[in-house]
Amino acid sequence: MSDATHPDFEQAPEGLRWTGALRDLFVALSAETYTVRGAWVGRVLPCGAWVQMRIRPEDFRHEMRICRREAPADDAARAKWDQECATFLQHAQHRPHFGWHQEDGEVEARGGIARLYLELFPTEVAPGKVTCTDCPAVIDFDPVSHQTRCTPCARRADLEEIKAKIGHRVERENTAREAYGGHA
Repeated sequence: MSDATHPDFEQAPEGLRWTGALRDLFVALSAETYTVRGAWVGRVLPCGAWVQMRIRPEDFRHEMRICRREAPADDAARAKWDQECATFLQHAQHRPHFGWHQEDGEVEARGGIARLYLELFPTEVAPGKVTCTDCPAVIDFDPVSHQTRCTPCARRADLEEIKAKIGHRVERENTAREAYGGHA
């Protein structure tokens, strides 16, 4: 075993080890998820972290899991774990305009630890939530209607549209009156 690699990396099958660039890892995992229909795919890194990804069948979003066989034992190890996850996220932008949302909490089982992240669609600020296009309100996102305005802003926009249509109709009527010498 090399001094530069973690025992988990050395013990992993050769096909599950990743020694390339992190950005390339996320591109490769993302591509692989399309071939396994909802199953997790992953690689272990020389530092011992497992990075896994899948496409969730219920909403076709990528879900990413960052794991370690051993949970951080103290505050210094926790800070290192937090930094490691942040570094992975910086490199996980494999598709433009898509972001990641950390799911609530961490999973600790059998002495290990995992963080789950859900891919956000381009306009989302959290899963199923977008910011209103006219104000800072956060609203539920409806993928069918693509409504991106909160109710008050949508009503205001509808009212302005109605006023514009009425104004345009009145303007047409006035133009018609003028064309017919004031008798429309």
